[in-house]
Amino acid sequence: MKATFHIHFNTIWGQQLYIYGSIPELGKWNKASAIPLTYEEDGKWSTTVELSSDIQQFEYRYFVSANRACILEEWNINHRIGISSETPAISMYDHWQQKPSNLPLYSSAFTDALFTHNKSNNQKALFTNKQFRFKIWAPKTRKDETVVISGNIPELGNWAPNEAQKLSYWGNGEWRITFDTESLQFPFEYKFAILNNQTNEIAYWETGDNRIMDLTPSPYEELTIVSGLIFQENQKEWKGAGIVLPLFSIRSEESFGIGDFGDLKKLCTWATSCKLSMIQILPINDTSITHTWTDSYPYNANSVFALHPIYCDLKQLPSLKLESKTRYFEELRQKLNKLDAVDYEAVNKAKQKYLKLIFDELDKKYFEARAFIDFINNNSSWLFPYAAYMYFGEKYSSSETKKWKKYAEYNKESILLLVQDEPEAESFFNYIYFVQYELHKQLLAASQHAKELNIVLKGDIPIGVSRQGCDVWCNPELFNLNGQAGAPPDEFAANGQNWGFPTYNWPEMQKDNYAWWQQRLLHMSQYFEAYRIDHILGFFRIWEIPINYIQGICGHFVPSLPLSSKEINDAGFKMEIEKYTTPRIHEKYLHQLFGSDVSKVKKEYLVPSSDKEYWKLSTECNTQRKIKSLFSGKQGVSAKRIAQGLMTISNEVLFVRDSVERTLFHPRILASQTYMYDELGNPDKFAFDQLYWDFFYRRHNEFWKENANKQLSPIISATNMLVCGEDLGMIPDSVPDVMRKLQILSLELERMPKMSKVEFSDPTTMPYYSVCTTSTHDMPPIRNWWKEDPERRQRYYNQILKIEGDAPEECTPEICRLILAHNFDGNSMWAVFPFQDLISMSEQLRNEDISKEQINFPDNPHHYWNYRTHITIEELINSEQFNAKLRKMILQSDR
Repeated sequence: MKATFHIHFNTIWGQQLYIYGSIPELGKWNKASAIPLTYEEDGKWSTTVELSSDIQQFEYRYFVSANRACILEEWNINHRIGISSETPAISMYDHWQQKPSNLPLYSSAFTDALFTHNKSNNQKALFTNKQFRFKIWAPKTRKDETVVISGNIPELGNWAPNEAQKLSYWGNGEWRITFDTESLQFPFEYKFAILNNQTNEIAYWETGDNRIMDLTPSPYEELTIVSGLIFQENQKEWKGAGIVLPLFSIRSEESFGIGDFGDLKKLCTWATSCKLSMIQILPINDTSITHTWTDSYPYNANSVFALHPIYCDLKQLPSLKLESKTRYFEELRQKLNKLDAVDYEAVNKAKQKYLKLIFDELDKKYFEARAFIDFINNNSSWLFPYAAYMYFGEKYSSSETKKWKKYAEYNKESILLLVQDEPEAESFFNYIYFVQYELHKQLLAASQHAKELNIVLKGDIPIGVSRQGCDVWCNPELFNLNGQAGAPPDEFAANGQNWGFPTYNWPEMQKDNYAWWQQRLLHMSQYFEAYRIDHILGFFRIWEIPINYIQGICGHFVPSLPLSSKEINDAGFKMEIEKYTTPRIHEKYLHQLFGSDVSKVKKEYLVPSSDKEYWKLSTECNTQRKIKSLFSGKQGVSAKRIAQGLMTISNEVLFVRDSVERTLFHPRILASQTYMYDELGNPDKFAFDQLYWDFFYRRHNEFWKENANKQLSPIISATNMLVCGEDLGMIPDSVPDVMRKLQILSLELERMPKMSKVEFSDPTTMPYYSVCTTSTHDMPPIRNWWKEDPERRQRYYNQILKIEGDAPEECTPEICRLILAHNFDGNSMWAVFPFQDLISMSEQLRNEDISKEQINFPDNPHHYWNYRTHITIEELINSEQFNAKLRKMILQSDR
């Protein structure tokens, strides 16, 4: 079968157009085997390829090469061709597929959930080998709509709307229709329109002049395809509403003390009744490291692929054979489900025990089932290492891999031999496979249920992984283990945040085009149609903290362009390395830090500095980890004050040495708040301030922009999920540019404006490609914020809500409703609000105790993540008055 490819593309001298694709004749996606096209004239290129007659479908794309290097390529949704074995020849007239300006509409959030269509064939059967096919992108076509074509020839209805021809949906927002070539009278004019399926009337026509088809049809039998057309429209932008709620926080009448995948389906049922189109959850990967409540932290995964067994819906498993055991677990379930908060350890222990009992009762048919075997084979790249990780963690009673003797370093061959030789190991591995398979089935069912209800499930990609986790054990070369990831100080954490994660070795990851990241996202795309990139700033630069620090304030950005001593001196600041990089403090500040304990502190914890009247930390406490260890277990006001004071001194520097190039330096973040800065003269303060501002707000802009583009582009292109970024905090100027270019939705909060000298953002001016929310899990919900910040609430009450007088101390249901409505009416594509904020506008449903509503406190690295809703999903479903109120708000905001 001959296939001729035509495309119009203007190049300059020295550039060559190529085609490559999914079949051997087109190079099997190997650019080195791509087929060159021949230039004809006026930007027209073509080539003819002989294809195997048994090919029924294939994909391809074009790219431009210069000096034997690819300099431009079409975007990542390929041209797709479907043909029959009887087709004698095909001729494609393609349009270059540029990344569309409305890229989010091509995501699976829209094509597979919101605007999903059945792949059906609406056209009449053709009994000829001379066919003519149109293919057009129309991703904004809603579920109750169909794309039609009309034109000035009989076959297209002579412009009569009721005679327009329906196109068939081809997936990914693409529609197609095929005609008998002999029935078309060339040339002809035509246009596409959107048909309302319920009224069977045209909803709207595409904009612009009539299209003209002036191709000369081939006299031979062949299929001619015109592809890459784009539906032109100027309809109002689509906007949706959603809810944010951690899976562990969901409470149902059948929960086992924690939300599970069965509860997620119930949440979908409630959400769709309220016209909510998105459910956003926090990470759900396995975090089992210490097997204590500290594992409740959902951003410290031991595997970025494995799901946490705690989310298993035990009701979906087979029943236990002994009725006494069933009664025991039911009584335990009822007890745990009555608790106000999640008892992580008790719930996790109970579910693991139940899963193990079920596993022991399975017969061999379960493990011989084709679906189970396929699951293991399809996921072996991560599932086998994860099973090994869990096995050795139990065998050696520790998740510290360095304690695993000869298995301290991952070696697949030796572990395979172990499993073959030891039945106990083989059984354990099968148990892990069983648990992950059941979790996979349950989450997949919840995901499918959401799509059937036209709801987008949005997952969460943590920026880090556990230092003691499986991913680091298997791929240590991908991580920098001599530092800790975190965040610089902000309004929620005065000393910054230290997450403890290793930072990424991006140069090493780049060698295989970020395969680990791509595999991670592909795996996630089985279950989710959208995802939030936690701390997207980490793809520009990450805040890396020296390993001997507890607090985050003495970290520095990686990658970065640290300063030499010469650069610092040239900026007008005399650099004295020892003086400004070694923690020390003047005598006069000691009483402020230690009060009546000054003498004790001088004697036990400080040593005199070479500079008169200055003190340094003694060897026993000259790092924060030493200070923590020294005061571990010590109680009392005095001990706490001394420990805090020593921590403060450990941060008393103006410059931090680079972690790699030790002769280069970073200005310490918020250095102007140190005692050391106060000791500078005015000229030195001025010089330092200028240097500081340039370093943090100008020097790195292009550097970080290039870095983010290089890393994010191939990673987010791995799937067609909707990409949303958490871009809060200390934002370089390059971040908005990169996110706009890549069309990653930003996160917008009214009370965290990104513009300087503005106290509250205006939701009506927020970018369309954004997610607007009223609070995050790291912030106080609306009512808490209202209570905690009286001055700001007063300004918000008068200036934003436009209400005169004193703001009430309590955030009433009506005020909550006004705040929600104000944000619903904004310009963002998505308005996705926390559960706590949504129900705050109901006097009957809101929690009386607002102190229990904040999910996380970022300034506390040992926070217990155990928030649960105080009402059940069943109660929500039956709260018709509230549901009607929420529905009305969403519809009135045109969402």
